[in-house]
Amino acid sequence: MFAGQKHRFGLFVRTIGLVRARTKIGLADLAYNLKRFLWIEARPVVT
Repeated sequence: MFAGQKHRFGLFVRTIGLVRARTKIGLADLAYNLKRFLWIEARPVVT
């Protein structure tokens, strides 16, 4: 998961302050989770 985030989102944290670093990582996590949710929702239902 982390390698995918680093590759897709160019996640390289170089900020001044812990709050900014956490915000940047949190936004990358949110984008990853949203993309994964949309991928899961688009899959056909197997019964």
